Amino acid sequence: AIEGRYPDTLFVFVSDHGDEFWERGTCGHGQHVHQELVHVPLIVKGPGVSAATHATPVGTIGILPTVAKLVGLPVNQQWQAPDVFTQAANPAPVFAWAKDVDGWVDAESVTTGTAKLIDDGSRRHAGRARFDLATDPGETKNLWSASPAADRSEEHTSELQSQFRI
Repeated sequence: AIEGRYPDTLFVFVSDHGDEFWERGTCGHGQHVHQELVHVPLIVKGPGVSAATHATPVGTIGILPTVAKLVGLPVNQQWQAPDVFTQAANPAPVFAWAKDVDGWVDAESVTTGTAKLIDDGSRRHAGRARFDLATDPGETKNLWSASPAADRSEEHTSELQSQFRI
């Protein structure tokens, strides 16, 4: 139907955030970086796009390079991420953050594969958390204290530090 009416059009559907419905004691969005807020749909449809479903997380920062690639524009070397198809084929850390101006909300996360680290400096939810999204997709079991010190601090914390300068 769409292909017949708009055969040369690229459609990109994405959400900028999800919503929380009391999973963590509040309702709305922008309070933290848990999955219910950062795991959002991304649908790309148009010429040159094969039908496929990818379970690999990708960053929305790759949308601009994706559109440029699909419409034949050159990639700018200053862009901070590759297109989402490259991200899906070559998984890399995916970063998220939620901040406000008064420090009530100040959280960052990095997800690599199924491992997710959250560094929350908010006045409301301060602390660090580590989750295994394969066994705990709802992020209900914080593995931070159960992880060996080297495991919980070095790899993901250095990724967060390089991305957010914490």
